[in-house]
Amino acid sequence: MNILETIGLRIREIRVEKQLTQEALGERIGASYSYVGRIERGQKNISLQTLEKIAKALEVSEAEFFTYSLSEETKQSEKMKEIREITVMLYKQDLQSIVKIKPVLQEMLKQMKK
Repeated sequence: MNILETIGLRIREIRVEKQLTQEALGERIGASYSYVGRIERGQKNISLQTLEKIAKALEVSEAEFFTYSLSEETKQSEKMKEIREITVMLYKQDLQSIVKIKPVLQEMLKQMKK
């Protein structure tokens, strides 16, 4: 996840917490709902001035976006590291072993959801 996606995700999270639609946020910052959608999906590289408008519209500080993005980026990085390690372990196994491991893993994941 890049910084645009991470900040966009944080904007969406705060907007939803505040029970605002993309259209309502767009009205508050003088933009269309589709523009807000592109920001939230990390498809639009916004200016600091726009970020300031969004922060005011959501009644949060600008730092709120970056504090989250740094910690979320760290979490994602750690998660990917763990996934890579598991993938390497599985890759070293033969097909027969992988077939045996799969239902065990599925059952473990099912139990963790409970």
